[in-house]
Amino acid sequence: MASSTLSTKQPFTVLSESPEKFRWIEVTTECRHIESLFSIVSDARDAQLFKLINVPQSNSRASTLVTRSVALRLDQNDPENFGRTPEGMSKHRTRPLFMDLFRVECRIIRFGRSSILFENLVWSVPKSQQGRDFNDRSQDALYQELAPGEEPQRLLASATSSLVWVKTIIDKDGHERFQPAEMPFRDESIVSPSVIQLRCPDPLRLSAPGTPRPPNAFRVPLCLRMSDIDQLGHVTNSRYPSFIHDVLTYGLEQGYYANGFGPLKTTKDLPSISIGDEGCGNSRTVIGSNDPRSAQIAVRSGAQFYRKAKIHELYVGYEQELKVQDGSSVWSWVEKDRVQGKFDVVRFEICFLNSKGEDEVASISRALIHEHALQKASL
Repeated sequence: MASSTLSTKQPFTVLSESPEKFRWIEVTTECRHIESLFSIVSDARDAQLFKLINVPQSNSRASTLVTRSVALRLDQNDPENFGRTPEGMSKHRTRPLFMDLFRVECRIIRFGRSSILFENLVWSVPKSQQGRDFNDRSQDALYQELAPGEEPQRLLASATSSLVWVKTIIDKDGHERFQPAEMPFRDESIVSPSVIQLRCPDPLRLSAPGTPRPPNAFRVPLCLRMSDIDQLGHVTNSRYPSFIHDVLTYGLEQGYYANGFGPLKTTKDLPSISIGDEGCGNSRTVIGSNDPRSAQIAVRSGAQFYRKAKIHELYVGYEQELKVQDGSSVWSWVEKDRVQGKFDVVRFEICFLNSKGEDEVASISRALIHEHALQKASL
């Protein structure tokens, strides 16, 4: 990215993007909704970045700025943030509806030598305020009263994002590598205090080499497609939430998170599932140890087990770039020592096969989930 100067048109620490409407696909399922929130936050973050440093949007920054992590909190799943009566078709639904309005607030909360940390809040917008400029505080008095029957704005989601500037170097073997680059700008006057309180604020770390995964870990093959590729030839960041959601849903359905906190217990043993073909065509292939040749998984009678849960927080860390290739998989397990009250903390490691045929971690992620207390497994 070329060196730039900060815009001096207006002093600001918080910017609010213009209201937009949710698309149908963005509110149909939890998985699609979470994936869309990753993209929505990314778009708003990029828009603020361009305003801050006066870089035209036609000037691509993709090769010099990469996302290292995103922590998304689904505030809409907290009862205190959900004001209206749930839909008749789903008593537990808290997602917005098709064509509902939303806006995104953006703020920078920290500068590093080569990195920047953003916070974003996704708010609902009453339809009568569609034309409002939320950056103009003088308009507040004009929009004090809502139209009859309108719900006040509510917080739908909030996120923190860590981005780092990098430059490309060629190593002795002729391979391209990234290494941190100096920030193109720094202005502490636009830094805002943090407003997001995550339940799991600490980032995840790679385990020390040779550290075995716990006995309750299981492995699911990852089906990657050419449509998952971004312009750099890597799996695009917004696809990771879908991979994680797929594995989480599968693990809940099969009972492989049965060692969690939930009060529901199985009344009889779940059958062991032995190894089969690891190809994507065999959806029941689950591996339960670090040795993929001899593993089995079973859930004992009396284990805590539930089949449905809501995601309250999702953290995705990008350790390495993931390419579309055979042998990619996801390891997952409940971190027993990190259970927080009514929430289970579920860890995910998205892996690819390296040149030695060994699993190498591309992403370490976690989901903070809360079970549906009435969804007892049908065994």
